[in-house]
Amino acid sequence: MKQILLIVLAIMTIAGIFSCSKTDSKDKPQTLSEVNELLNTKKSEASRLEKEIKELEKLQDDLDTSASIKKLVTIDTLLPHRFVHQFSVQGVAASRTNILIASQATGAIEHIYVQEGDLVSKGQKLLELNASIVDQNIAEVKTNITLAKTAYEKQSRLWKQGIGSEMQYLQAKNNYESMQNRLTTLQAQRALYSVNAPVSGTVDEIMPNEGEMALAGKALMRVVNLNQMEIEAEVPESYIGKIHRNDTCAVSFASLPDFKKTGKVVAVGQVINANNRTFKITVLINNKDHQVKPNLLASVHIYDYIKENALLAPTKLILRDRQDFPYLFSIRHHENSLQAVKKIVQLGLDYNGEVEILNGLREGDVFIRDGYQEISDGADIDIQ
Repeated sequence: MKQILLIVLAIMTIAGIFSCSKTDSKDKPQTLSEVNELLNTKKSEASRLEKEIKELEKLQDDLDTSASIKKLVTIDTLLPHRFVHQFSVQGVAASRTNILIASQATGAIEHIYVQEGDLVSKGQKLLELNASIVDQNIAEVKTNITLAKTAYEKQSRLWKQGIGSEMQYLQAKNNYESMQNRLTTLQAQRALYSVNAPVSGTVDEIMPNEGEMALAGKALMRVVNLNQMEIEAEVPESYIGKIHRNDTCAVSFASLPDFKKTGKVVAVGQVINANNRTFKITVLINNKDHQVKPNLLASVHIYDYIKENALLAPTKLILRDRQDFPYLFSIRHHENSLQAVKKIVQLGLDYNGEVEILNGLREGDVFIRDGYQEISDGADIDIQ
């Protein structure tokens, strides 16, 4: 309607200019009476135009009802809630007990007592190496011990009776004790030919087959215990000082969408990696159901800010003015009506669609939740 009014005024102005040009060119007044007459005519036309403009403005107000319609909004009250802010980093799962088992002796593998996937207990025998030479030595030493014992006991009786020299007695005693020590050494050596489980767990891998040669120090089996898993993750250096040992965190896995674990930070690295500006953390989780496997990719969700009585507002309600100040709309009473009022606020951290209001609004204040997009500061509103 305003555009129509402007067009009408523009046409009238052009017509007046055209009329004036015609007057200048043909009917220009020559005397004072003609000037007075033309002036009166123009004043009359101006009065008529002014009257028509007022009528058009009234018609415009009557037709443009949008300005008189109050915007409907919904409101909410700012109340304290528990606010937990967290950030996530990627990590990799590893067994806390993942052991490669090697033999301490060299020999042919005589027997393997377990298979891959078997559960084993600490101390359980896993495989046996051929120790025939050591066994022969042990048998020989045992025979010698019997003879040395007999000689020692006989010489001991004679010495108590005062028969024989002290040197004979001491030689017999030393020979017997040396044989005993030799047997102890051979038995310890013989034990190296049996490979036992150092921990309880699952036999994950068996490298050799029966009959093959095992070398001292070379891995023969892998035993893994999945009851406890470690998640190793790298954290940006900006979070240094915000993570501590024994902090609680959540762990999720992309490959296990319905599976989440609560973990505990058991180690925080003290060195910043110069290449990617991160430091390492280790998170321990229980895994008695064995769903988490070594090298599984994980997301570690770390709580770096917790406040029990935070004032929270939906993040989507926060607007920005030309000076980039954040604000949202509240309400006020004005001449028996309600108006929207702009409230500049100070924001804290935001997470999961909510942001903490640090300043600008207080507990119990009302803010507009729906309809805020169609209003401005001072607009008349109604609450639905």
